[in-house]
Amino acid sequence: MPKLRRYRIFISHAWDYDEYERIKDFLNSTPNFAYSDYSVPRHNSLVAKNTKELKEGLKRLIGLSHIVIVPAGMEINYRPFIRFELEIATHMAKPILGVIPRGNLRVPRAMDIACDTIGWNRLSIVNAIRCYAL
Repeated sequence: MPKLRRYRIFISHAWDYDEYERIKDFLNSTPNFAYSDYSVPRHNSLVAKNTKELKEGLKRLIGLSHIVIVPAGMEINYRPFIRFELEIATHMAKPILGVIPRGNLRVPRAMDIACDTIGWNRLSIVNAIRCYAL
């Protein structure tokens, strides 16, 4: 069997929403799929003295990633760091994949920059990563 490509993934998220963990569960439960998580989970936050350092850390992690995944819920409109991550990914020409949380009927306009916006489905997410990751 050929060696699996290991995708470097940055999942944008707000710590008070559980979409990050649910996306990770999807990825972890997918056979023949390897990835490294370049996100910033609550249990492994960036060490930064101020907002400037935090933004630099986010830029570095996004720069190392093959793709940026964004749960495309309306909370994006109220999360400046998620909008910052979208701006950085766009500036770095990183593909952005929007994942519409279950039950959402609307997608924020901020997701217009995504290369694709898909439903909340494990195979859809994995197939889109395989398709769009640099």
